[in-house]
Amino acid sequence: MSRILLNLFALSARLLVLCMIVTTYMFFSLPNVSSLKNVKYQEPLEILTQDGELIESFGKVFRIPIKIDAVPEQLKYAILVTEDQRFYEHMGIDFIGLGRAFKSLVATGEKRQGASTITMQVARNFFLGREKTYFRKLNEVLLALAIERSVTKDEILELYLNKIYLGHRAYGVAAAAKNYFNKTLDELTVAEMALLAGLPKSPSRNNPIDNPIYAVNRRDLILGKMREKSIISDQEYQDAIQEPLSLRSANKMSPLKNAGRYIADLARQTIVNTYGDAAYESGIKVYTTINSQQQIAAATALISGLEHYDKKEGWHLRTRKNNWDDYANNPARWRRLLQQETPSPFMAAATVVDMNQQDLLVDMSGVSACQYVNLASSCWIDKNWCPENSESEPLDVTFLGLQQGDLIYIQRDNQLGWQLTQVPTAQGSLVALDAKTSEIRALVGGYSFAKSHFNRAIQAYRQPGSAIKPLIYATALDNGFTMASKINDAPIVIEDIHADNDLWRPRNVDHVFKGPIRLRQALIQSRNLVSIRLASEVGIDKISDYLRLFGLNESKQPKALSVSLGSGLTTPLQLTHAFTVFTNQGVLEPVQWIKQVIDRQGNPLWDDAKIRSAEQSMLPLETQPARAVLTPETAYIISNGLRDVIRYGTGRGAKVLNREDISGKTGTSNDQKDAWFSGFNADLVATVWVGHDEAHDKHLKGMGSRVALPVWVDFMRQALSQSPSQVEMPDGIIRLRINRDTGLPVVGAEKNSMFEIFAKRFQPEKTPTKISTDEEVSLRDEIF
Repeated sequence: MSRILLNLFALSARLLVLCMIVTTYMFFSLPNVSSLKNVKYQEPLEILTQDGELIESFGKVFRIPIKIDAVPEQLKYAILVTEDQRFYEHMGIDFIGLGRAFKSLVATGEKRQGASTITMQVARNFFLGREKTYFRKLNEVLLALAIERSVTKDEILELYLNKIYLGHRAYGVAAAAKNYFNKTLDELTVAEMALLAGLPKSPSRNNPIDNPIYAVNRRDLILGKMREKSIISDQEYQDAIQEPLSLRSANKMSPLKNAGRYIADLARQTIVNTYGDAAYESGIKVYTTINSQQQIAAATALISGLEHYDKKEGWHLRTRKNNWDDYANNPARWRRLLQQETPSPFMAAATVVDMNQQDLLVDMSGVSACQYVNLASSCWIDKNWCPENSESEPLDVTFLGLQQGDLIYIQRDNQLGWQLTQVPTAQGSLVALDAKTSEIRALVGGYSFAKSHFNRAIQAYRQPGSAIKPLIYATALDNGFTMASKINDAPIVIEDIHADNDLWRPRNVDHVFKGPIRLRQALIQSRNLVSIRLASEVGIDKISDYLRLFGLNESKQPKALSVSLGSGLTTPLQLTHAFTVFTNQGVLEPVQWIKQVIDRQGNPLWDDAKIRSAEQSMLPLETQPARAVLTPETAYIISNGLRDVIRYGTGRGAKVLNREDISGKTGTSNDQKDAWFSGFNADLVATVWVGHDEAHDKHLKGMGSRVALPVWVDFMRQALSQSPSQVEMPDGIIRLRINRDTGLPVVGAEKNSMFEIFAKRFQPEKTPTKISTDEEVSLRDEIF
């Protein structure tokens, strides 16, 4: 017996020595825990406006690192009572908790209680993997002991609060507060703090978005613990458990994010071209040239404008999306999924539950009961939906072609309640540039980034139609013509336009020919035949050279007279860029969209030269060095002529803005496939394009003045300051009285005369008689 005991003792001693050797080896093989003093967290790439507002963050990890001093005391203790009640008492290992967990394991045979301290979780999260082995657990214990000797308790807690995963890409409590409540830590209520404290146990499954009932129940459990530990009072406890769950997702609630996804993606690509995937976790911050309010105004104007226009085309049932089985099996889950189906901030996704005559019964997210949608006033659906003849039977819901379970879109009307709407078939783009620097102030590349990442502002080459005419007129004025020059507005037949022996018989939109007409009148009325003859007289080679100087893609412009009517191709950004020449003394500055690139510490990463180089790699044509395109006099005269387009011509719809400082030009391509409006004052140049992605799909029900101009007006109403900002007149401009019919200078206050402006170098040879100021003011300065 003694021999057996002796052998057992010897074996135990050997095992003990072996354990000591293994433990010693593992201890000295531990990672250097002092690295925790200088942790660099994975942080997303952030794209911000020029005034520091976040547009979008990119990366698998959403984290907002914070210092422990910035964490509210109640949040700290909410975490501690949940995860590690004796955190400030133990040395990294909680033997009491360990004993309780072991006792539970022996009693039940199941691991129901955890024994990991916050320090052990820090060790695991920073140095170890997730595998469940005894060696890893031993490593975790040894690391916890080492960490406690090297790092203070507050530093350990800070590491934990920044590292812990809390669901939906959120790492750390600050990111979770933003993710679920769109709040900073100091804005959280006690109930919200308790909810966050309950997330580490099961963040993916039991977060408040995916499982709100469980999240609230766990929140209340933690509130009870906080009351027991006197962290909160009885009254605070009662108030907190009564507080309803109010999720305000940062992604959903931010108008700027909804508005800025196209420009954010352009900025993202610019950075990733240099850093690759490392850009998504290095904490790089990119300050763009975007103006927050103008960007929101641009997206709002374009989206609402497209939705308004779409109703002119009537009801169109596109590809049906029916999910009745999913809805019937789990209506609550389906309501949450509906939030992801909404393409516009002005509409909501809903599921058809029932239909009757001109009523729909629908279910949607954010409501506790089904909603009725009355369609009696939805006359846009079809001309027979609200028949003018009272004896005719109106159409009913069968016309819509819907079935139970179909996905539809509705929007709230203050007077009529929920109303049926639809996703537009037409697309659009809006670009706004600083009139002097060509910095992008707002850019929207389509109706919905979620539905289509194709950035029409920079990628869609479309025919500009008459919106190209100011560039043609500017070329002529720069080469000796004046706004008083007369060109014949008469029929013309052009042979061999496409080198295939075709005959081209261009015409004016109104099918009227006005004979010889001054260039100012022709620009105001957008006379096609004048543009063609003007291009012919200037010469197509000269026209092509100037279009290239204006920044248009030379390979997309035909070497034919049809280019004077916009038969070439351009993008909304390129056309907007070209129009900045008229506001900037004839100079074309390179397009810019990045102001500053900094690292996570706020240190500049790129100088100005590096920023310009990175932008040029993305858009080489639009970012070429600054160059003079026109003389300052020509640029001013064109801007003055385009002001009259708004006062008297095709841009009269902009007069509702009641401004004297705006100029612009409409454009409509062949067969009304594209609608444009480009306009400006001395501060801002903006272009709106509307059309279908597949140009052959459909014609637009309206021209540029009816489709694109209203969007431009809505944007400029919000974007322009209240103070007028006129384009500055250069010194080389002279104002002369001319005969309306001949366009030639006159002497004295001739009855059939008006004032016109000229570049001094191209002023008419005949010098007019000087007229007194009083006499000049008393005579009406008319255009026609």
